[in-house]
Amino acid sequence: TPNPISSRASFRLSVPEAGKVVADVFDIQGRLVRRLADREMPSCTVEVAWDGADARGEQVATGAYFYRVSSPSGTAVGKVIVSR
Repeated sequence: TPNPISSRASFRLSVPEAGKVVADVFDIQGRLVRRLADREMPSCTVEVAWDGADARGEQVATGAYFYRVSSPSGTAVGKVIVSR
């Protein structure tokens, strides 16, 4: 939330089973833009933030991006729109 974003988004993740959680943002061509999380997490609800920047710290261009969150209990994907 929010969607579309102008500068920052946050993703609320429900992790029903403890284990490694990986959260990534990809561009429309499927290239990795930024890894937001890659760590062991307990069973909980956690918020992961994205500041709209790529791995180099530069703001991404306006457009559609996809996020993927993988955990021991499964994988979720979604779309976020960046509007500057």
